[in-house]
Order: sequence, then structure tokens, then C-alpha cells
Amino acid sequence: MQVESVDTGAALLTVAGTVGMIAVVRKGVDFVKSLKNLKDVYAKNNVITQGLVWALSIGIVFLYGASDQLGNTVKIDSFNLADADTPTKIIVGLMVGSLASTWVDRTKAIDNTQSTAQPALTKAANVEASPYVDLSDTLEGH
Repeated sequence: MQVESVDTGAALLTVAGTVGMIAVVRKGVDFVKSLKNLKDVYAKNNVITQGLVWALSIGIVFLYGASDQLGNTVKIDSFNLADADTPTKIIVGLMVGSLASTWVDRTKAIDNTQSTAQPALTKAANVEASPYVDLSDTLEGH
């Protein structure tokens, strides 16, 4: 009986890439749903927040790649982030941002004490939502 060796590095990259793609799709769908409902203050906050997360993540990936000291420390398969082309850096940035957002979503879902609560980026979304609170005056000017 012959046993073939398994390249665990390639297997881990396949799993990491698949999980990253799932996260990008999931957060992309959330983004489009919120984008379609911009009149809702929470949807507007979600669009701004996720857009900012993606922009910063992509920017950080490009910054890391351009760094003389850090660009060569991040490996993707057989090449360094410094050597990655622009589409690869954008995809990695989207994956990093989407995974981070998914992690925050899961933390909030598990932790019912809201220990990860952050102020919203839009003024109206900072108002505590309640079925007994009229938010119509809060939406003026937004």
C-alpha cells in the first residue's frame, strides 16, 4: 500500500481562499441589501461602514506591499505581497476587510452584552432604536 503525501500548505491556502471568498460574497450581499434601503438609518450606516472597511483594507494591503520591511513578510502561496499584482492586492484587501467584518458580526451575535459596541458613523443611527421612538425628526438633513 502506497501513501501519497499531502501538501498541507496548499490545502491551507485552498481553505483560506475559499473562506475569504465566502466572506466577500456574504458582506457583498449585505452591502447591496443595505444600499437598496438607504432611507433606513442603519442601512446607511452599514453602507458607509462596510465601504470604509473595504477601502482601508485595500489601502493597507497596498501599503504593506509597498513597504520595504513588510512587503516581503506576507506570503501568498509562492510569492510575496510585494510581488503581487494589483488585482491580487485588491482581492486580498476585500478578503481581509470582509473577514474582519464577519468576525465583528459573529462577536456581536454571540456576545449579548454588546461589549464590542461602537458608535455609528451616521448621527441618526446613534439614536437607540425602539418601536416607541419616533425617528422622523432625526432623519432630517441626512
